[in-house]
Amino acid sequence: MSISSDWQRINLAQLMAFMPSESTQPGLKEDKAATQPASEKKAIDISVPILPQGVAIHDADLDISVAQLLLGEHQFNRIALQASARDGWLQQAPFSGEFAQSKIAGNAVLDLRGSPLKLDFTIASEQPNIPQLLKQLNIAEQANLALERAELDLSLKGDNIAQLLASTTLSAKLIGGHWDLIDPNTQASARIELNQGSLTASPQQPLALALTGQLKQLPLSVELSTLSLAEFSQQPRELPIQLSLDINQVSLAAEATLPRPVSSNNLSLAMRLKSPSLSQLDSLHGIQLPPFGPIELAGELQINEQGYAINNMLFAVANSELTGLANLSTVNAKPQLDIAISANNIQLDDFRTGDWQGLEQRTALPAEQTQSYTEEQ
Repeated sequence: MSISSDWQRINLAQLMAFMPSESTQPGLKEDKAATQPASEKKAIDISVPILPQGVAIHDADLDISVAQLLLGEHQFNRIALQASARDGWLQQAPFSGEFAQSKIAGNAVLDLRGSPLKLDFTIASEQPNIPQLLKQLNIAEQANLALERAELDLSLKGDNIAQLLASTTLSAKLIGGHWDLIDPNTQASARIELNQGSLTASPQQPLALALTGQLKQLPLSVELSTLSLAEFSQQPRELPIQLSLDINQVSLAAEATLPRPVSSNNLSLAMRLKSPSLSQLDSLHGIQLPPFGPIELAGELQINEQGYAINNMLFAVANSELTGLANLSTVNAKPQLDIAISANNIQLDDFRTGDWQGLEQRTALPAEQTQSYTEEQ
Protein backbone atom coordinates (compact mmCIF):
# COMPACT_ATOMS: atom_id res chain seq x y z
CA MET A 1 0.00 0.00 0.00
CA SER A 2 1.21 3.51 -0.81
CA ILE A 3 -0.21 6.49 1.05
CA SER A 4 0.45 10.10 0.05
CA SER A 5 -1.37 12.84 1.91
CA ASP A 6 -1.19 16.56 2.57
CA TRP A 7 -2.74 17.77 5.82
CA GLN A 8 -3.40 21.32 6.93
CA ARG A 9 -3.79 20.46 10.61
CA ILE A 10 -3.52 17.34 12.78
CA ASN A 11 -4.24 17.11 16.49
CA LEU A 12 -2.15 14.17 17.70
CA ALA A 13 -4.33 13.63 20.78
CA GLN A 14 -7.38 13.17 18.57
CA LEU A 15 -5.45 10.96 16.15
CA MET A 16 -4.33 8.65 18.96
CA ALA A 17 -7.97 8.05 19.84
CA PHE A 18 -8.05 5.80 16.78
CA MET A 19 -5.31 3.62 18.34
CA PRO A 20 -6.86 2.61 21.69
CA SER A 21 -4.85 0.68 24.27
CA GLU A 22 -5.43 -3.03 24.49
CA SER A 23 -7.36 -2.70 27.76
CA THR A 24 -10.02 -0.60 26.03
CA GLN A 25 -10.53 -2.89 23.02
CA PRO A 26 -13.80 -4.88 23.20
CA GLY A 27 -13.57 -8.63 23.32
CA LEU A 28 -9.90 -8.53 24.28
CA LYS A 29 -9.98 -11.65 26.40
CA GLU A 30 -11.69 -13.66 23.68
CA ASP A 31 -9.43 -12.35 20.90
CA LYS A 32 -6.23 -14.41 20.92
CA ALA A 33 -4.62 -12.18 18.34
CA ALA A 34 -4.96 -9.21 20.65
CA THR A 35 -2.90 -10.99 23.32
CA GLN A 36 0.14 -11.39 21.08
CA PRO A 37 3.29 -9.51 22.12
CA ALA A 38 3.89 -6.43 20.00
CA SER A 39 7.04 -8.03 18.57
CA GLU A 40 4.90 -10.83 17.09
CA LYS A 41 2.19 -8.69 15.60
CA LYS A 42 2.42 -8.01 11.89
CA ALA A 43 0.11 -5.02 11.46
CA ILE A 44 -0.78 -1.59 12.75
CA ASP A 45 -4.35 -1.78 14.05
CA ILE A 46 -6.40 1.38 13.60
CA SER A 47 -9.90 1.62 15.03
CA VAL A 48 -12.26 3.74 12.93
CA PRO A 49 -15.80 4.25 14.30
CA ILE A 50 -17.49 3.87 10.90
CA LEU A 51 -15.62 0.60 10.24
CA PRO A 52 -16.67 -2.06 12.79
CA GLN A 53 -13.68 -4.28 12.03
CA GLY A 54 -11.17 -1.44 11.96
CA VAL A 55 -8.16 -1.32 9.60
CA ALA A 56 -4.93 -3.35 9.76
CA ILE A 57 -1.94 -1.97 7.86
CA HIS A 58 0.76 -4.57 7.13
CA ASP A 59 3.11 -2.97 4.59
CA ALA A 60 2.90 0.63 3.46
CA ASP A 61 4.98 3.39 1.96
CA LEU A 62 4.06 6.77 3.39
CA ASP A 63 4.65 10.28 2.04
CA ILE A 64 2.98 12.71 4.43
CA SER A 65 3.12 16.47 4.89
CA VAL A 66 1.41 18.37 7.71
CA ALA A 67 1.21 22.16 7.80
CA GLN A 68 0.41 22.19 11.54
CA LEU A 69 0.81 19.37 14.06
CA LEU A 70 -0.51 19.83 17.61
CA LEU A 71 1.09 17.85 20.43
CA GLY A 72 -0.63 18.88 23.63
CA GLU A 73 0.12 22.59 24.07
CA HIS A 74 2.95 22.53 21.55
CA GLN A 75 2.80 23.15 17.83
CA PHE A 76 5.02 21.83 15.03
CA ASN A 77 4.93 23.33 11.55
CA ARG A 78 5.76 22.19 8.01
CA ILE A 79 6.18 18.54 8.91
CA ALA A 80 7.28 16.28 6.06
CA LEU A 81 7.68 12.54 6.63
CA GLN A 82 8.57 9.63 4.40
CA ALA A 83 8.25 6.20 5.94
CA SER A 84 8.22 2.52 5.08
CA ALA A 85 6.09 0.28 7.27
CA ARG A 86 6.97 -3.41 7.11
CA ASP A 87 4.99 -5.97 9.06
CA GLY A 88 3.34 -3.07 10.85
CA TRP A 89 6.58 -1.45 12.01
CA LEU A 90 7.96 1.89 10.82
CA GLN A 91 11.69 1.37 11.11
CA GLN A 92 12.81 4.12 8.75
CA ALA A 93 10.91 7.38 8.82
CA PRO A 94 13.04 10.41 7.89
CA PHE A 95 11.29 13.69 8.61
CA SER A 96 11.77 17.45 8.72
CA GLY A 97 9.83 20.34 10.19
CA GLU A 98 9.88 23.40 12.40
CA PHE A 99 9.44 23.81 16.14
CA ALA A 100 9.83 27.02 18.15
CA GLN A 101 11.08 28.85 15.03
CA SER A 102 13.84 26.26 14.60
CA LYS A 103 14.28 23.91 11.66
CA ILE A 104 14.62 20.27 12.64
CA ALA A 105 15.38 17.07 10.74
CA GLY A 106 15.91 13.48 11.72
CA ASN A 107 14.64 9.93 11.68
CA ALA A 108 11.84 8.21 13.55
CA VAL A 109 11.28 4.58 14.52
CA LEU A 110 7.61 4.03 15.30
CA ASP A 111 6.26 0.80 16.77
CA LEU A 112 2.49 1.20 16.65
CA ARG A 113 1.59 -2.50 16.61
CA GLY A 114 0.58 -2.87 20.23
CA SER A 115 0.11 -1.17 23.55
CA PRO A 116 1.89 0.88 24.69
CA LEU A 117 2.96 2.67 21.53
CA LYS A 118 6.73 3.17 21.21
CA LEU A 119 8.35 6.11 19.44
CA ASP A 120 12.07 6.82 19.05
CA PHE A 121 13.48 9.92 17.35
CA THR A 122 16.91 11.18 16.41
CA ILE A 123 16.74 14.91 15.74
CA ALA A 124 19.25 17.56 14.70
CA SER A 125 18.93 21.32 14.37
CA GLU A 126 21.38 23.86 13.01
CA GLN A 127 21.43 27.13 14.98
CA PRO A 128 18.25 26.40 16.93
CA ASN A 129 16.34 29.34 18.37
CA ILE A 130 16.97 28.61 22.06
CA PRO A 131 15.32 31.79 23.45
CA GLN A 132 12.10 31.01 21.56
CA LEU A 133 12.25 27.36 22.63
CA LEU A 134 12.55 28.28 26.32
CA LYS A 135 9.74 30.81 25.93
CA GLN A 136 7.44 28.35 24.18
CA LEU A 137 8.06 25.75 26.90
CA ASN A 138 7.25 28.44 29.51
CA ILE A 139 10.66 28.05 31.15
CA ALA A 140 12.22 31.49 30.69
CA GLU A 141 10.98 34.80 29.30
CA GLN A 142 14.26 35.51 27.57
CA ALA A 143 17.72 34.01 27.32
CA ASN A 144 20.67 35.40 25.42
CA LEU A 145 21.85 31.93 24.48
CA ALA A 146 22.79 30.73 20.98
CA LEU A 147 23.92 27.31 19.79
CA GLU A 148 25.60 26.28 16.57
CA ARG A 149 24.02 22.82 16.56
CA ALA A 150 21.93 20.53 18.73
CA GLU A 151 21.52 16.75 18.40
CA LEU A 152 18.75 14.97 20.29
CA ASP A 153 17.80 11.34 20.98
CA LEU A 154 14.21 11.08 22.18
CA SER A 155 12.17 8.05 23.32
CA LEU A 156 8.49 8.01 24.22
CA LYS A 157 6.08 5.27 25.25
CA GLY A 158 2.37 5.40 25.98
CA ASP A 159 -1.17 5.27 24.64
CA ASN A 160 -2.06 8.94 25.08
CA ILE A 161 -0.37 12.32 25.16
CA ALA A 162 -0.05 12.37 28.95
CA GLN A 163 1.59 8.93 29.02
CA LEU A 164 3.93 9.82 26.16
CA LEU A 165 5.12 13.00 27.85
CA ALA A 166 5.44 11.36 31.27
CA SER A 167 7.54 8.48 29.89
CA THR A 168 9.88 10.60 27.77
CA THR A 169 13.62 10.10 28.03
CA LEU A 170 15.98 12.38 26.16
CA SER A 171 19.68 12.92 25.65
CA ALA A 172 20.97 15.94 23.77
CA LYS A 173 24.39 17.04 22.60
CA LEU A 174 24.95 20.80 22.38
CA ILE A 175 27.73 22.05 20.10
CA GLY A 176 29.29 25.52 19.99
CA GLY A 177 27.63 28.88 20.49
CA HIS A 178 27.66 31.57 23.16
CA TRP A 179 25.78 32.80 26.22
CA ASP A 180 25.63 36.56 26.80
CA LEU A 181 25.16 37.85 30.36
CA ILE A 182 23.73 41.39 30.10
CA ASP A 183 22.88 43.93 32.77
CA PRO A 184 19.52 45.43 31.65
CA ASN A 185 20.33 48.88 33.07
CA THR A 186 23.86 49.57 31.88
CA GLN A 187 23.84 47.03 29.01
CA ALA A 188 27.26 45.93 30.23
CA SER A 189 27.80 42.37 29.02
CA ALA A 190 30.06 39.37 29.31
CA ARG A 191 30.07 36.61 26.73
CA ILE A 192 30.62 32.95 27.58
CA GLU A 193 31.96 31.12 24.55
CA LEU A 194 30.49 27.62 24.59
CA ASN A 195 32.46 24.55 23.55
CA GLN A 196 29.95 21.79 24.11
CA GLY A 197 27.24 20.68 26.45
CA SER A 198 24.69 18.01 27.24
CA LEU A 199 21.06 17.85 28.30
CA THR A 200 19.61 14.69 29.82
CA ALA A 201 16.21 13.85 31.27
CA SER A 202 14.05 10.89 32.18
CA PRO A 203 10.69 10.40 33.87
CA GLN A 204 12.12 10.11 37.40
CA GLN A 205 15.51 11.85 37.16
CA PRO A 206 15.97 15.65 37.22
CA LEU A 207 16.53 17.38 33.93
CA ALA A 208 20.26 18.14 33.90
CA LEU A 209 22.16 20.65 31.77
CA ALA A 210 25.97 20.75 31.59
CA LEU A 211 28.01 23.31 29.62
CA THR A 212 31.71 23.96 29.15
CA GLY A 213 33.36 27.00 27.64
CA GLN A 214 35.46 30.09 28.33
CA LEU A 215 34.80 33.48 29.87
CA LYS A 216 37.53 35.93 28.85
CA GLN A 217 39.75 32.93 28.03
CA LEU A 218 39.29 31.40 31.48
CA PRO A 219 37.92 27.82 31.45
CA LEU A 220 34.36 27.63 32.74
CA SER A 221 31.85 24.86 33.44
CA VAL A 222 28.18 25.18 34.35
CA GLU A 223 25.78 22.54 35.65
CA LEU A 224 22.07 23.08 36.26
CA SER A 225 19.34 20.68 37.32
CA THR A 226 15.61 21.02 37.90
CA LEU A 227 12.42 18.93 37.81
CA SER A 228 12.05 15.53 36.16
CA LEU A 229 10.00 15.26 32.97
CA ALA A 230 7.23 13.52 34.90
CA GLU A 231 7.05 16.58 37.17
CA PHE A 232 7.17 18.91 34.17
CA SER A 233 4.17 17.11 32.69
CA GLN A 234 2.14 18.30 35.70
CA GLN A 235 2.69 21.90 34.51
CA PRO A 236 4.14 23.25 37.78
CA ARG A 237 4.01 26.96 38.45
CA GLU A 238 7.49 27.01 40.00
CA LEU A 239 10.87 25.55 39.08
CA PRO A 240 13.32 24.45 41.77
CA ILE A 241 16.84 24.78 40.40
CA GLN A 242 20.31 23.82 41.56
CA LEU A 243 23.20 25.62 39.87
CA SER A 244 26.94 25.11 40.08
CA LEU A 245 29.63 27.08 38.25
CA ASP A 246 33.40 26.70 38.22
CA ILE A 247 35.84 29.16 36.69
CA ASN A 248 39.59 29.35 37.30
CA GLN A 249 39.37 27.51 40.66
CA VAL A 250 36.47 29.69 41.81
CA SER A 251 33.25 27.77 42.52
CA LEU A 252 29.71 29.08 42.86
CA ALA A 253 26.76 27.01 44.10
CA ALA A 254 23.21 28.36 44.14
CA GLU A 255 19.69 27.06 44.56
CA ALA A 256 16.26 28.61 44.35
CA THR A 257 12.59 28.00 43.61
CA LEU A 258 11.57 30.36 40.83
CA PRO A 259 8.16 31.16 39.31
CA ARG A 260 7.57 30.14 35.68
CA PRO A 261 8.55 31.58 33.37
CA VAL A 262 11.85 32.60 34.94
CA SER A 263 12.55 36.32 34.63
CA SER A 264 15.72 38.28 35.43
CA ASN A 265 13.61 41.13 36.85
CA ASN A 266 13.13 39.43 40.20
CA LEU A 267 15.40 36.54 41.18
CA SER A 268 16.34 35.36 44.63
CA LEU A 269 18.93 32.61 45.10
CA ALA A 270 20.74 31.15 48.07
CA MET A 271 24.39 31.21 47.00
CA ARG A 272 27.85 30.24 48.20
CA LEU A 273 31.10 31.22 46.49
CA LYS A 274 34.56 29.84 47.26
CA SER A 275 37.89 31.08 45.95
CA PRO A 276 41.55 30.51 46.83
CA SER A 277 42.02 34.29 46.98
CA LEU A 278 40.14 37.55 46.51
CA SER A 279 42.26 38.36 43.46
CA GLN A 280 41.61 35.08 41.65
CA LEU A 281 39.27 36.67 39.09
CA ASP A 282 41.03 40.03 38.58
CA SER A 283 41.28 39.35 34.84
CA LEU A 284 37.48 39.33 34.57
CA HIS A 285 36.66 42.70 36.12
CA GLY A 286 39.94 44.58 35.53
CA ILE A 287 40.34 45.62 39.17
CA GLN A 288 43.39 44.56 41.17
CA LEU A 289 42.08 43.24 44.47
CA PRO A 290 44.23 42.23 47.45
CA PRO A 291 45.38 38.62 47.31
CA PHE A 292 44.29 37.49 50.76
CA GLY A 293 42.43 34.23 51.08
CA PRO A 294 41.04 31.68 50.92
CA ILE A 295 37.66 33.39 50.88
CA GLU A 296 34.06 32.27 51.12
CA LEU A 297 31.02 34.41 50.35
CA ALA A 298 27.49 33.24 51.19
CA GLY A 299 24.08 34.84 51.38
CA GLU A 300 20.85 35.54 49.55
CA LEU A 301 21.57 36.91 46.08
CA GLN A 302 18.79 39.15 44.77
CA ILE A 303 18.60 40.40 41.19
CA ASN A 304 15.97 42.98 40.35
CA GLU A 305 15.35 46.10 38.29
CA GLN A 306 17.59 48.15 40.59
CA GLY A 307 20.63 45.91 40.31
CA TYR A 308 22.10 43.29 42.60
CA ALA A 309 22.18 42.68 46.35
CA ILE A 310 23.48 40.09 48.79
CA ASN A 311 21.50 39.97 52.02
CA ASN A 312 22.37 37.99 55.15
CA MET A 313 25.91 37.99 53.85
CA LEU A 314 28.74 35.97 55.35
CA PHE A 315 32.20 36.94 54.15
CA ALA A 316 34.99 34.72 55.43
CA VAL A 317 38.70 35.29 54.91
CA ALA A 318 40.71 32.32 56.18
CA ASN A 319 39.65 32.15 59.86
CA SER A 320 38.02 35.60 60.04
CA GLU A 321 34.28 35.97 59.52
CA LEU A 322 32.38 39.16 58.72
CA THR A 323 28.62 39.58 58.30
CA GLY A 324 26.47 42.24 56.68
CA LEU A 325 25.09 43.11 53.26
CA ALA A 326 26.18 44.41 49.88
CA ASN A 327 24.26 46.28 47.20
CA LEU A 328 25.25 47.18 43.63
CA SER A 329 22.88 49.66 42.01
CA THR A 330 23.09 49.95 38.22
CA VAL A 331 20.17 52.34 37.58
CA ASN A 332 22.36 55.46 37.41
CA ALA A 333 24.99 56.41 34.85
CA LYS A 334 27.69 55.24 37.26
CA PRO A 335 27.01 52.01 39.18
CA GLN A 336 27.15 52.43 42.96
CA LEU A 337 28.44 49.77 45.34
CA ASP A 338 27.50 49.90 49.02
CA ILE A 339 28.89 47.41 51.55
CA ALA A 340 28.14 47.23 55.26
CA ILE A 341 29.99 44.55 57.21
CA SER A 342 30.97 43.95 60.81
CA ALA A 343 32.81 41.35 62.86
CA ASN A 344 33.21 40.56 66.54
CA ASN A 345 36.89 39.91 65.94
CA ILE A 346 39.26 39.27 63.07
CA GLN A 347 42.80 37.98 62.70
CA LEU A 348 45.06 40.51 61.04
CA ASP A 349 47.25 37.72 59.70
CA ASP A 350 44.31 36.67 57.50
CA PHE A 351 44.53 39.97 55.62
CA ARG A 352 48.14 39.97 54.56
CA THR A 353 48.49 41.69 51.18
CA GLY A 354 52.06 40.75 50.29
CA ASP A 355 53.37 43.01 47.53
CA TRP A 356 49.90 44.28 46.58
CA GLN A 357 49.80 48.10 46.43
CA GLY A 358 46.28 48.78 45.27
CA LEU A 359 46.08 50.84 42.11
CA GLU A 360 49.27 50.42 40.13
CA GLN A 361 51.41 53.54 39.92
CA ARG A 362 53.54 54.32 36.95
CA THR A 363 57.21 54.13 37.67
CA ALA A 364 60.15 56.19 36.46
CA LEU A 365 58.07 59.35 35.98
CA PRO A 366 59.08 62.86 37.05
CA ALA A 367 57.36 64.14 40.16
CA GLU A 368 55.11 66.52 38.18
CA GLN A 369 53.87 63.76 35.88
CA THR A 370 53.33 61.42 38.80
CA GLN A 371 51.22 64.07 40.57
CA SER A 372 49.22 64.74 37.39
CA TYR A 373 48.63 61.04 36.88
CA THR A 374 47.43 60.65 40.49
CA GLU A 375 44.97 63.54 40.09
CA GLU A 376 43.57 61.99 36.92
CA GLN A 377 42.98 58.75 38.75
